[in-house]
Amino acid sequence: MTNSGASGQTSDEILSTLNLVNSDLNNRTFDQDLQLYIKNSKDNGLIFGNSIWIQNDKCYMPNKRYVDYIDSTFNGKAFFVNFHNDRLSIIDSINIWVNDMTNGLINNMVSEEDIKATTKQVLLNTLYFKSNWQFVFDSSKTKIDDFFSDHKKLIVPMMNNKNRYFHYQGDDFHLLDIPYEKNNISMLFLLPNENIDLKDLIQNINFDILETYLDSCEFEMGNISIPKFESELSISLKEYLKSMGMKIPFKPGYASFDKFWDYTNTCKK
Repeated sequence: MTNSGASGQTSDEILSTLNLVNSDLNNRTFDQDLQLYIKNSKDNGLIFGNSIWIQNDKCYMPNKRYVDYIDSTFNGKAFFVNFHNDRLSIIDSINIWVNDMTNGLINNMVSEEDIKATTKQVLLNTLYFKSNWQFVFDSSKTKIDDFFSDHKKLIVPMMNNKNRYFHYQGDDFHLLDIPYEKNNISMLFLLPNENIDLKDLIQNINFDILETYLDSCEFEMGNISIPKFESELSISLKEYLKSMGMKIPFKPGYASFDKFWDYTNTCKK
């Protein structure tokens, strides 16, 4: 969605970081496949939310072609606002939208530190997923047991099940694939072997290694025990994206996002 409003080197760096090239995006089947995926995602328990909050005044006229493309391809909703005049109410509206799209899981997504009076556009994506396991855990079999984390022993509720699962036992870790009930979506669990530090495992794992091990998985009957857990994380991707090569998009005065705007009318203050 961001790249659709970018041009020149700004677009080149976005695409190269995502391992895409313009020819991929110019292929109309890309748009069609994306539209179909978003349309059918609810059947998998996935809910995508896309929106743009774009400055609309006498100086900043949104590009209708860009807005229509976001709507048709990403099912993205456009909100035409004035950050200079209505900043605080826009912050509230954005947080309400995110909260609604994530069924109440994410609150206060943006603050006054994020949205300035000089802000010209906010682009938001949400992804909500909820599904049952294909092989449901029997709550009567949940037991209090030992769980080791960062060399500490914790006493936690452990979910238990016996069924046929895809798994791989390697030199460094045990990989377990637990499927959800619909359309080949699953959760992967990696359990380090006793002599492997968790931090080392995380640093050394990558997509190619994971793909190789997934291809080596065996489908066998087994007993599994998994701690009941909640996980929450909040990070900024800016420095990560810059280190991956996306530098110009973050440089004011150098980044070119000219496709966001319609320049046929001159600024009238």
